[in-house]
Amino acid sequence: MRPNDPRLRAQLTVARRPLAVVVAAGVLGAVLLITQTYAITGLLISAIRDSGSGSVGGWALAVVAVFVGRAVIGVISDVAGARAAGIVGADLRRRVVGAILRGQSGRSGSLSALATRGVSAAEPYLTRYVPAVVLACVLPVMVLAVIVWTDPLSGLIVGLTLPLIPIFGVLVGLATRDQAASQWRTMSALAGHFLDVMKGLPTLVAFGRANAQSRVIATITDRYRRRTLETLKIAFASSAVLELVATIAVALVAVTIGVRLAAGSVDLQTALVVLLLAPEAYWPLRRMGAEFHAAAEGTATLEATADLSRDVTRVGRDVTDCHLGRPERRLGMELDGVGLTYPGRERPALMPVSATVPDRGITAIVGPSGCGKSTLLATIAGLHEMYAGTVELDGQTPAAGDEWRERFAYLPQRPVFVSGTIADNLRLGSPEATESDLWRVLKRVALAERIVELSGGLDADLAEDGRSLSGGERARLALARVVLSERPWVLLDEPTAHLDPDAERIIADTVTDLARERAVVLVAHRQTLIDLADHVITLSAETSLPSPEASLPSPEASLPSPEASLASSEMATGDTSADVRDASADASDASADVRDASAGVRDASAGVRDASAGVRDASADASDASGDVRDASARGALWGSAVVGGLSWASGVALTALAGWLIIKASYHPVILTLVAAMVGVRTFGIARPVLRYLERLWSHDSALRLLARRRVEIYEALVPLVPGALPGRRGDVLASVVDDVDAVLDEELRVRLPVREYAVVAALAVLATALIDPVAAVFTTATVLVAGAAFGIAYAGAARAEQISVTVRARVSEQVVEATQTVTERRMWQASEPVLHTLDDLARTATRATVTAVSAASIAKALVLITAGAAVAATAAYTTVGDGPMLALLTLVPLALAEPAATLADAGAARARTRAAQRRLDDLTGRRPAVAAPENPARPADDTTITITGVTAHPGGQSGGQKVEIPDLHAAPGARIGIVGPSGSGKSTLAALLLRFLDPETGTIALGRRPTRDLDPQDVRKIVGLVDDDPHVFASNLVENVRLARPEATEDEVEQAIRRAHLGDWLDALPAGLQTRLGDGADQVSGGERARLAVARSLLAGHKVLVLDEPLAHLDTSTAESLAREVLAREDESTGETEVGPRGGTKTVLWITHTSTGLGLTDTVVSLQRMGEVRRC
Repeated sequence: MRPNDPRLRAQLTVARRPLAVVVAAGVLGAVLLITQTYAITGLLISAIRDSGSGSVGGWALAVVAVFVGRAVIGVISDVAGARAAGIVGADLRRRVVGAILRGQSGRSGSLSALATRGVSAAEPYLTRYVPAVVLACVLPVMVLAVIVWTDPLSGLIVGLTLPLIPIFGVLVGLATRDQAASQWRTMSALAGHFLDVMKGLPTLVAFGRANAQSRVIATITDRYRRRTLETLKIAFASSAVLELVATIAVALVAVTIGVRLAAGSVDLQTALVVLLLAPEAYWPLRRMGAEFHAAAEGTATLEATADLSRDVTRVGRDVTDCHLGRPERRLGMELDGVGLTYPGRERPALMPVSATVPDRGITAIVGPSGCGKSTLLATIAGLHEMYAGTVELDGQTPAAGDEWRERFAYLPQRPVFVSGTIADNLRLGSPEATESDLWRVLKRVALAERIVELSGGLDADLAEDGRSLSGGERARLALARVVLSERPWVLLDEPTAHLDPDAERIIADTVTDLARERAVVLVAHRQTLIDLADHVITLSAETSLPSPEASLPSPEASLPSPEASLASSEMATGDTSADVRDASADASDASADVRDASAGVRDASAGVRDASAGVRDASADASDASGDVRDASARGALWGSAVVGGLSWASGVALTALAGWLIIKASYHPVILTLVAAMVGVRTFGIARPVLRYLERLWSHDSALRLLARRRVEIYEALVPLVPGALPGRRGDVLASVVDDVDAVLDEELRVRLPVREYAVVAALAVLATALIDPVAAVFTTATVLVAGAAFGIAYAGAARAEQISVTVRARVSEQVVEATQTVTERRMWQASEPVLHTLDDLARTATRATVTAVSAASIAKALVLITAGAAVAATAAYTTVGDGPMLALLTLVPLALAEPAATLADAGAARARTRAAQRRLDDLTGRRPAVAAPENPARPADDTTITITGVTAHPGGQSGGQKVEIPDLHAAPGARIGIVGPSGSGKSTLAALLLRFLDPETGTIALGRRPTRDLDPQDVRKIVGLVDDDPHVFASNLVENVRLARPEATEDEVEQAIRRAHLGDWLDALPAGLQTRLGDGADQVSGGERARLAVARSLLAGHKVLVLDEPLAHLDTSTAESLAREVLAREDESTGETEVGPRGGTKTVLWITHTSTGLGLTDTVVSLQRMGEVRRC
């Protein structure tokens, strides 16, 4: 995006005032820079010719005054730029999140990255690149005009060479733009992949696949490193070329003016003015080129947000057709040929349905699992804009948007909750509800007693995804919100799926009460609700596609493993269109990386399973040792790059000082050969500076990015033991740590340590050189160096508190944005988007204040450095004991040349404050104690898989507060089939967590083969005990890898067999790409019944000796549920390999947790947690 792009101007108009200050400061700074040239020229001439007169003091004061003016203007410009960045960033984030909340499709991780990391990337664009562009537009023209007025011949040379800079810059910038887009997609992929992994981390841990993700995250981060280096190579090359061209041009001017000065055709004042001004004509353009790579990612953000805004306006139907004329009385809802086919699909997700839904009573939508019931309900709710047919209510259609949705209270199959308290979530249905209203609806859904038990009651914080409540309690809380809303139309998607019979009866009564005054449309599998219906809409498997929610992947998305697929998510369907347009070579390279990573993951996983504990330990030690060696090598390279960078700065200082010596020497009209050595030196230092800087940048960035990859993996590995009971905060907060806070490693090396080390090199050389010539001048040079060190401390102290606030706010913003992407449906239905935007606005204001404070501290520190440099220039000229004119000029210009590298220490101090704040967050994350830990010397699991539970109590979720559950004593021999029943919240899911050692009992013992599970490694327990939880996660990958994660070495035939055994054969046959069909985030989600059966397919493929199933039939129709129960509870006779149903034969133990009677007839024993004892069937 060009600086003059109309889209950019439109996005920057919100900050027109601070940007106007930046422009004005740039112009005034250019005037002061030209004034500075004349002041230094006067000072040098006066010091050389009239050292004993008072004119030296006058010129010295003038020099100091100009430097003070530049320092003040610099502070004003920096602060205004920071304010502009805050204002524009807040506006961009509001627009992105607003688009998400309006239903913008895409992967939640990528959208979150755009609204967080992407918006933050716009800050360098505004604070560094825009001021550089302003200066580049103003200063070269002004300098050229002065040079032409002073010396036309030199002006001609500058005028002819100056256009070469922008030409080279444009050519290189075009290539950088494409590389920056690829870099941004890779960063989005990392954010999207990690967010998906965090959602499914309990699943990965349960199947022993969590550690394999370390390689995948390392692969993605390494790809990000390579993409970044490809971008930086071009950007750094751009900077080097621009600097080289500028240096050659300045050298040409210097040589020409020097020769002419020696010949007597120009005077000394003209020569000095031209010499000092010529670099300033090229410097703004060189700076703009150098800042371009810092702005490249921000440019990609601005382009993405501009495109996103335009795309959002095209979503949905033409709203001019939303009103079809309003009848005088309500006649109900008319469905006329309503159907839906997802983009890229040949067969519809919902075949055309026609029906009349009355405005009172209960209408049930029934049919087999996956036939489109939830799709129809969501279409009625106005959540699917692109559908066929007509949905009409009172002359209005869903195209009316919020005006339509505000009539409906919607309870989806998976209840969604926003961050906040129980009361906050209830008040989504009615913001004005009183506390007594809240208790009233909680009593109606039989949840009041449970809420009273929570610490804080209605003010108790609700954990992310409602994890602080059981599945049934979450469903009832969501239903209470619906009851509270008093909206005339109620849409319920399987409201009793996770409820026990007693709770189901209560909910049935509640639904009946609602139907007296409202229209209730519900999706139901349970006969209890179907019997209540006044009207029934039946969908059949023959009239619709078995899977309404899978989507066709792009060719790039057909990847061989879930981890690999996630690793290349920037190429997956559902990402932005730019992803699809990525270069074929880039895609080919990425695919090769993915295939290699995938093979490595599967081979490593298989090796881990087959290896002994000793081999695993040895491998881990070897891996750690290899990582330490790589870290040491990278850190050594950073020291080497610091030396190279210091020599680059030293070349710049030497170039300025030697050029001054050359001009003054030429004014004495010496023999031309006297100047040859100086001319060669000028050219040598001029060429060395950009070449050394290019090498330093590539070397240092490559080394720092390698350290970044290692650190990111370490943070992820620290999270794995915390699953699920000790995971900190919310996903957005953790995402900020893994993606943003870990970048502190990069900043610490590149923006803190590297500038300090480089300045130490150049400062040592400068002080040593001046000390050899004149000790007095060395004192002033040393003072400049010391003040630069003090500037580091001043910037750090001034920014420490502000950066702590900024880092904290950044995490809060990430939480809000990630939650917005995950709760978008709920907020659209309840018209609750504004609170999110208001919260983000408040956070943006806090962040802007903190950023301005930090920038002010750094700017003041840089101003101090600049003023000190000016004072050192004046003092050296006034007080040096050197009588030789050329050497006096050399010594005087050394502090001036040191000002630029010295200013980097102020920025380094502010960066240090930021990295320390981020590091404290990472230390808090990695310092958490896991909910369960492996013993130092774990026992080996026994072949016997008998389960014995004795006197066990535990807190659900591992939380010390709240209700404690008691687990009845249990003895399960190998091959047993045990049913677990009980009311919602009685501890059924807690029992499952205890058996997998996600949680350890507070009292009592759980033994596996006569060995307490506390004495076993949790990973060893999970190799024996498998879990199908009540809310299984589907990863953003293809179907085959979503199932194969349970056993990575499984063939596709084995995966397909497991899928068909889970009664998904018809669904599989109907998928457009079969096993390669992409599922999960970024593609349309599978239905609840399909998701449950995919989890069963994983468990069948894994072949655990003990299998725990937590409500696997909750979203299935009766026929499918009975068939699946028979499949899972069938026994395998080891001698024949045949399966039979009954209490005999087989060695696999199955614990069947359920609220319904389906499958209990196939078990040996039923344990009721409510009665705290065993109940044997006759």
